Amino acid sequence: MARNRQRRTWTWRPDSASPRVLLECAPQDSPAIIADSVRRAGYDVAVCTGPDDNHPCDLLADGACTLVDEADVVVNLLGNQDGDRIGAHVSSARRPPALVIETGPTSVTRPADVPAQGSVTITKRVTRTQLLASIRDALTRDTQGPPMWGDGCP
Repeated sequence: MARNRQRRTWTWRPDSASPRVLLECAPQDSPAIIADSVRRAGYDVAVCTGPDDNHPCDLLADGACTLVDEADVVVNLLGNQDGDRIGAHVSSARRPPALVIETGPTSVTRPADVPAQGSVTITKRVTRTQLLASIRDALTRDTQGPPMWGDGCP
């Protein structure tokens, strides 16, 4: 997204072994506060405030997003149709990051295109403790499928 260009790269220490969390959260839902809570729990965090009429989502518009590509886990708290579509794109990557996705009014349950393997579904108004537990749960799930022919594995 054009408005997030300054956040296109991670700001982790090169020697850091902390998992990288991409927090996708609308501006009105206090992404800075949520990101700070996740950061204090020991994760490296980047924030994307989601698409709007003036700023399209790179993942939806172009099929690729640097922040998603470099994340160990994507926490999608958008809870709307765009969030569902972004979650489906994240899940369809060849080697997808783990995914925590918030269900919202447009998706009462897990969005249809987001598989259960490698993703955790949470509901609106999740507590800090529940959010951090969801991140840990998503990171322990097997998001990487078996080696595929042509990816350099025997």
